[in-house]
Amino acid sequence: MSKKIININGPGEKACGCGNWLKHWEKLSGRKQRLCPEINCDNPATVGVRVMKDGGDGRWYIIPLCHAHGALSGQELEVVEAATLVSAEGCLNN
Repeated sequence: MSKKIININGPGEKACGCGNWLKHWEKLSGRKQRLCPEINCDNPATVGVRVMKDGGDGRWYIIPLCHAHGALSGQELEVVEAATLVSAEGCLNN
């Protein structure tokens, strides 16, 4: 199974107070993501990217992606169902 997300900002966008969005994701999830969770990708997850759930609640989340998928700002992506999204709230104004 999978879920759809929309990449709302690429990895070059302003980061949060954690230093960058990947560190923010690691801090809130308590994990380190090794591979990009996009369903057809085997590249390392190297950037944290702001996303929204497709058809979701309108909130912003962070997910780790590879550089190539992280650069697809404004595009819909399909990620594995187990992919962890963490809230971007609290860091948007930093």
